[in-house]
Amino acid sequence: MTREISVRKPDSARSAVAGWLIMLAFAAALMAGAFAGLPAQAADGHAGAKATVETLNKTLLATMKQGGKLGYKGRYRKLEPVITGSYNLKAMAAGSLGPAWDDQDATNREPFVEAFTEFTIANYANRFKTHDGEKFVVTGAKDGPRDTVLVLSHIEKANGEKVNLNYLLRAYDGKWKIVDVFLNGTFSELATKRAEYGALLGSVGIKGLTAKINERTAALGGPA
Repeated sequence: MTREISVRKPDSARSAVAGWLIMLAFAAALMAGAFAGLPAQAADGHAGAKATVETLNKTLLATMKQGGKLGYKGRYRKLEPVITGSYNLKAMAAGSLGPAWDDQDATNREPFVEAFTEFTIANYANRFKTHDGEKFVVTGAKDGPRDTVLVLSHIEKANGEKVNLNYLLRAYDGKWKIVDVFLNGTFSELATKRAEYGALLGSVGIKGLTAKINERTAALGGPA
């Protein structure tokens, strides 16, 4: 029996890499305004960025293993400090609105950032609730655009299947923090949110958008 081996054509390979680089640069560009005035710091380079992701992964794994016992509220409380410590959620919230962030005053920005933060934690608490032998593996790190570092990782299922989950981080205030996540290795979560939120912003405004995010959080179980 002859085993078929799928080989990507050179031109396709170059196109895929080019597309990935464009997406990475685009995601970093989304954050440019959010990071204005925050000078990049070398911190401890790739090692520091990898340590941030590994800390997040360690807590996720521990939470999953206790998921049933903890319940949704318990998972939320366990994950909240590591997620708020690993992510720059304020900058991500700003990036998800794009230029519209600059049009908002503090009375609109603060509730939006709070809603964005609570939904992010709630989503983790809802998704990572059981453990079926999965492993989180950090495989490396490389320089990204605009003084960022891309940490390469994947979730390895019990059957050996791997799901790429890469993180874009930037150093400021002496610590590397996540500013975007690339699902399946290529799809920018921040770019996806910006497209979705931009459409909603045009129809319901910032207060309506904030309310819709809060509704989604409530549907997942609400904040702890």
